Amino acid sequence: ITLEELLEEDGEEMMLDISTEESIEPGFVSTVKSYRILDGMGVTFHCKLSGHPMPKIVWFKDGRRLKHGDHYIMETSENGEASLRISTILPEDEGIYTVLASNIKGNAICSGKLFIEPVGVPATQTYLSTTEMMRRMR
Repeated sequence: ITLEELLEEDGEEMMLDISTEESIEPGFVSTVKSYRILDGMGVTFHCKLSGHPMPKIVWFKDGRRLKHGDHYIMETSENGEASLRISTILPEDEGIYTVLASNIKGNAICSGKLFIEPVGVPATQTYLSTTEMMRRMR
């Protein structure tokens, strides 16, 4: 996927005041981490980007592009910090989260996995032999 394709998909245009020679390809100063979270809790994926001009950021889950909305909150600052926040984790949120950074010089990607632990896993049942049950009933 190219920067032009991302801009077209989002209905955006990019005005550049630098030449291709002055630009620097995207990269990651810090990458996305993997998390193991309890069902119902929240999580925020973070990364810090480099590149000039500052790359356009797009988030994916299991290869499908995510859109900003009630469930996914995406933020990018001018200094290159980017985040994806999910305020309440659902079982279907488990998967691989990928951030794509793109500018006129190219693309960079990094990924992290979200593991979801169920809340209140039932304890294993204890089975008593018939002899033990009869003894306890007496």
